Amino acid sequence: MAREGEGEGEKERKRRKRREGEEEGRRRRSPAPPSSQLRPPLLLPPPSQPRLRRSPASPPPQTGFYGPLPSLLLLLLLPSLLLQGNVAAGQGRDYPKRPPWDLYYDSGYTGNGYEQPAHYGSTYFLEEDIKQGTKMKLNFTITQTNGATFLPRQVAQMIPFSSNKFLEILNRFLIKPNSVEAEIIKETIKRCESSSFQGEQKYCATSLESMIDFCTSMFGKNIQAFSTELEKLQEYRISGFKKIGRGGRDDPAVCHMQNYPYAVFYCHNIRSTETYMLSLEGADGAKAKGAVVCHKNTSAWNPKHLAFQILKVKPGTVPICHALSQDSIVWLPN
Repeated sequence: MAREGEGEGEKERKRRKRREGEEEGRRRRSPAPPSSQLRPPLLLPPPSQPRLRRSPASPPPQTGFYGPLPSLLLLLLLPSLLLQGNVAAGQGRDYPKRPPWDLYYDSGYTGNGYEQPAHYGSTYFLEEDIKQGTKMKLNFTITQTNGATFLPRQVAQMIPFSSNKFLEILNRFLIKPNSVEAEIIKETIKRCESSSFQGEQKYCATSLESMIDFCTSMFGKNIQAFSTELEKLQEYRISGFKKIGRGGRDDPAVCHMQNYPYAVFYCHNIRSTETYMLSLEGADGAKAKGAVVCHKNTSAWNPKHLAFQILKVKPGTVPICHALSQDSIVWLPN
């Protein structure tokens, strides 16, 4: 009887081992889960990714159609924005440093007098200064990103972007209410919610698709884009310049990147604005291209705006120009 019991036990162990082998075989034959299920949640920052750079061999973008064009343009102009959707919040990251004054036209400079720090260069200048041979240390601010990129439109639309939802926004991005990040978010939303001033059409784009929609609503689908291209700030000499657009018949739409956990652009179209692309040569021989806009009518600007203090002129008297930072994009009809 003992041997018979041992025989039954051995059979049971073999059956159990066979079942385990069959289950292991089924697991190995099962298809792997989709790659999308293996990625971290979209609103959690993935590991740091290398900044894409434009290859010298890259062909120039072609305009005249709507579809891949806007993405191609941004890939060439601001490549880091088109990396996988990423946010830069609650991670202790530094936001880009901006000049210590407000560059928007309805704002006044409230400092005691005016001292322009040398490392910011010439912020505002006159249109008559745009000529071959002019030397200036223009304020083409070097792009300093906080790692934030565009979110897909479907995701961006699910995230509130309103001062009424401020605490909800902070909770979503794990930001403390009294932190520097919270104050930056509040200021960006406040700027986007402020009223347009006379002659301005504005819109804050929270996705690439919404930025393109804003621009094509004004210019149609045949559009072109420009941006500043340079490696470092230094004194540059204007070696050439070209007015872009159709001779003043088209006022550009200019989109400025804002400080925010993900890519948000303040886009506006201002009447009576000219756009120039400058060919620049640095003191060390480096070549660069700079995007510049000149406002023909400044009568609606705040009389205390910094530009009037720098140039010693009054609103509405002369065209005022300023350089565009590398994280700004100029859109025009082709």
